[in-house]
Amino acid sequence: MATAEKTSRRRRTLIGSALAVAAASLVALAALLPAVLQPVPDVSLIDAAQLSGKDKLDLLNGALQQQNAVRAILVQSIVGLAALSGAVPAWRQYVHLKTEAVRREQEKRDEFAPPGLRRRPLDFHPHQKPVAARPAAAG
Repeated sequence: MATAEKTSRRRRTLIGSALAVAAASLVALAALLPAVLQPVPDVSLIDAAQLSGKDKLDLLNGALQQQNAVRAILVQSIVGLAALSGAVPAWRQYVHLKTEAVRREQEKRDEFAPPGLRRRPLDFHPHQKPVAARPAAAG
């Protein structure tokens, strides 16, 4: 097996492992953080307050609803970041395909142009400034 293939396989394994760890961390964060930010009151504290049965249930239900609200915000934020991170490679691919389409169209036009009127090939990225030609050496 070639060295490049081994390196590529190692890189894919490392990236896959890192993604699995990141996904597990995000799931743990979404599951545990709401309990830390909005803890459910301890049963002994509720009993000490001498609340009726309905009031105890309402208090516990309200605390759990707050945890669910925090959890929903966390999950929506994670999904939003995932969508944004997918937009970056999509934009890069769009720019690359657009550049290739312009280059192919230019090549088609140049096939029918007289040799003196043909353009230089597109050798720069459309968002970069073209490199200035070097001056000819004197001598």
